[in-house]
Amino acid sequence: MNIYREQLRLRHHQCGADCKLKLKSIFDIFQDAAADHADILGCGMENMLENRTLWVLSRQKIEIIRLPEVKENVTIETYPCGVDRLFALREYRLYDKDNQLIVRGTAAWLVLDSDNMRPKRLSGETLNILPDNSGLPVSFTSLGKISSCSGNAMFDLKVRPSDIDMNRHLNNANYAAMVQDAVYSCNAAMEDISSVEINYLHSGQIDDQISVLLCAEGKNISVSGSCAEKPAFTASVTLK
Repeated sequence: MNIYREQLRLRHHQCGADCKLKLKSIFDIFQDAAADHADILGCGMENMLENRTLWVLSRQKIEIIRLPEVKENVTIETYPCGVDRLFALREYRLYDKDNQLIVRGTAAWLVLDSDNMRPKRLSGETLNILPDNSGLPVSFTSLGKISSCSGNAMFDLKVRPSDIDMNRHLNNANYAAMVQDAVYSCNAAMEDISSVEINYLHSGQIDDQISVLLCAEGKNISVSGSCAEKPAFTASVTLK
């Protein structure tokens, strides 16, 4: 088994007006932990680029048990948790200072060819690097496709240079921010959210215009984003 753990103190910029962790910040914490662990395992960004490949997040689902607050001490724990077809799965678990689980999630990562940006099968070399964590818990064993919604137009967002990450596309956490902004229109605060699942469908670039739609039915909210009439992301949110 190979588990990455890191203790963090939540900062002001990671929290919203309610002094609680923002959805974008949860996704940022998970991504940073995954990147650090991949470096330790020998399949981080620099290792992958040597083989003209890169990791790209394709799907992710999280469950919020309790939102931590600013200045709170938490521990992020993450580990690879298997392979599903082309996807390398990774588990995330966030604990409070009393070691109580407060946020958990599972992500599905793809390996892309850096020359043509097409998915590649996980090579034997990469599979050998990933540890056998079959005895560890997995929050969501299957992450499927989320259908686009044809609901009400919420807002348009133009991708700015500051939104671009080291892989030269719109960072996954920015999509989570769009989801939180859209859900807010339903008079739902972060503390009302039970779970969020996102499919990433478009690698956003500078000056892309993303149009966000939302449809709500009871405690179930669907959010979709499109760019130049092509899907950018789809998301499913469940309220408590």
